[in-house]
Amino acid sequence: MDRREAVASIVAQKPKAIIFASNGFTARELFSLGDRQENFYVIGAMGFASSVALGYSLCAPEKETIALDGDANILMNLPSLVTIAAQKPNLIHVVLDNGISASTGGQKSYAADVDLAKIAKACGYSRAIELDNKTKLEIALKRNERPLFILAKISAQEFEKPRVGILPEILAERMKKVA
Repeated sequence: MDRREAVASIVAQKPKAIIFASNGFTARELFSLGDRQENFYVIGAMGFASSVALGYSLCAPEKETIALDGDANILMNLPSLVTIAAQKPNLIHVVLDNGISASTGGQKSYAADVDLAKIAKACGYSRAIELDNKTKLEIALKRNERPLFILAKISAQEFEKPRVGILPEILAERMKKVA
């Protein structure tokens, strides 16, 4: 499965969810599929989509929240897994693992050297699932355990996407309206 297929599947399966997308190609992909008020693009803060999503989820626990991360992004903020697990938010944490830092030139990430799903489970996530295709992703997104960690293995093939053209202060104002 490629990034577009995974992100499109998440949006289709969870049309009412509030989605926080990590910087770089993950945010660009979500933006390219159609901007919506419920999308927050964590621009310029590599590794912090999970932390921002956690904060929102704790303030609006009735809303289903999704942290959409890349493998290199979560490695930049691995301690967020501990905090998320301890807080038990209404959060689905999806890590799209293509094995590279695509946005910074395609360098190999260290994700292949660690078992991110096992780390999330050891930190205390209710469920941690590793998968590699759209059907398994759709099934995993139907699970009710929270916080839920999904490690989605995706291809490293990248396609140029437009940059998110919305200023961070506008994104913040939009998010206040959906809280």
